[in-house]
Amino acid sequence: MAEYPRSRLFFALWPGPSVRERIVALLPELAEQGGRPVAAGNIHLTLAFLGQTTPAQRRFMEQWAESRSHPDFFLTLNRFGHWPGPRVFWLGPSQWPRELDVLATYLAEGMSQCGLSPDKRRYTPHVTLLRKASAMPLSLPDLNLGWRANHFVLCESSSSEDGVHYRVLRRWDLISDTSPVDNRPDP
Repeated sequence: MAEYPRSRLFFALWPGPSVRERIVALLPELAEQGGRPVAAGNIHLTLAFLGQTTPAQRRFMEQWAESRSHPDFFLTLNRFGHWPGPRVFWLGPSQWPRELDVLATYLAEGMSQCGLSPDKRRYTPHVTLLRKASAMPLSLPDLNLGWRANHFVLCESSSSEDGVHYRVLRRWDLISDTSPVDNRPDP
């Protein structure tokens, strides 16, 4: 059986310049308290991590993503958190709209349809700020950062001597005031 090249892929909400700038402005002070800041160009909120993906799986997931329209929504990033296992410090919403859960669940369903394994843990939307953070920073800003999510993207993650780089491969717009249209591809 032939081995196909695989890409490390994920779906994400990709912030616009103003949201990205506000998040990036937090990083220097937080990093002083311990941890390695995420590169400014890598700031995102993951919807579904596909992992190592074959070309056929990528095509299926692209078709899956474009087969149904999803409404746009508004997030308020106002909650900091720390996961000690992976040593990640993050920013996320304390509450999030149902539309975000529906989109993440829909993408996970597509993963199952094409032989990928969606994460079994409860979905917790977050933006990773620091890696290798052994503890929660002691001094945290009071933050209520508004983000109108009006599109999502498919990204490729690649590693080099310079670190990890994310490259946006495709973009899908989220639609204002629409009912979902379902044109899912066959598995």
